[in-house]
Amino acid sequence: MPLNCLEEPLLTTTIDRGPAHLSLPSLYSALMRDVVEDMPAVRPHQRQALHAFLVQVGALAHLKAKIDTPVLETSVWARLLRGLTETFTSDEPWSLVVEDISKPGLLQPSVPEGTLDILRQRSETPDALDILATSKNHDVKAQRMAIARPEHWFYALLTLQTMQGYLGAGNYGINRMNGGYASRASVGLAPNGGLGARVKRDLRRLLQERSDVLNDNPWFADVNGIDLVWIEPWDRVSPIVPKQLDPFYVEVCRRVRLVRQDGSIVALRARSKAARIAFPKDTNG
Repeated sequence: MPLNCLEEPLLTTTIDRGPAHLSLPSLYSALMRDVVEDMPAVRPHQRQALHAFLVQVGALAHLKAKIDTPVLETSVWARLLRGLTETFTSDEPWSLVVEDISKPGLLQPSVPEGTLDILRQRSETPDALDILATSKNHDVKAQRMAIARPEHWFYALLTLQTMQGYLGAGNYGINRMNGGYASRASVGLAPNGGLGARVKRDLRRLLQERSDVLNDNPWFADVNGIDLVWIEPWDRVSPIVPKQLDPFYVEVCRRVRLVRQDGSIVALRARSKAARIAFPKDTNG
């Protein structure tokens, strides 16, 4: 199975003090109703990455459908999310494992070279993928998650692709960061309520402030910009420039593919010759 996040209940939550396994559209619906009490598989350093992803993707989906108020129904969320990837009829961009490497997987660019042989780095556990660079294997031990569920891979991949910095030659970091050795700063307001109240509040704000964001940041595309960066083919050399991007874009900074080997998921990675997105240095992330 491709582990399609739009269809399969891969994400563990706590609702009414009990476990509930949800698809991504179901998670959005539950968050909009603010009934999610916890997401126990999300590690502390992954929480902000997940929050930002949910808000940005949610806003992009509403904007494309020309809807200005967050929706509640699971079926509508499924339709909105598919609207962002309508050229992929089998939901490949929302699937964790996609055997056809000419197509993207969730947070995983396609491999235009046509072979996995170029992906020479290998991670056998999720916590080997989103390494906490500051821990040095003291505060948080690496590679402990030998028995991992698909959602653990999703959260680790999300943290790597949207929060990681520069880690040596060919391992470029994200561009929403003031230099490769900095960090992605995140500041927000947490309204009364649970996890969903914060997601809904921030999603609504992005929709309300769209015009001001474009006016204040004229280097972005005001229409038809790239929103989900992992959908775009990546040859390791050619970067995306700001004028190609929607201001709410969700980036990826590394070439990674999740594959099945011997009944388990592993991550295969390759270095790149340039950063995925070429932003002027004077923007400071």
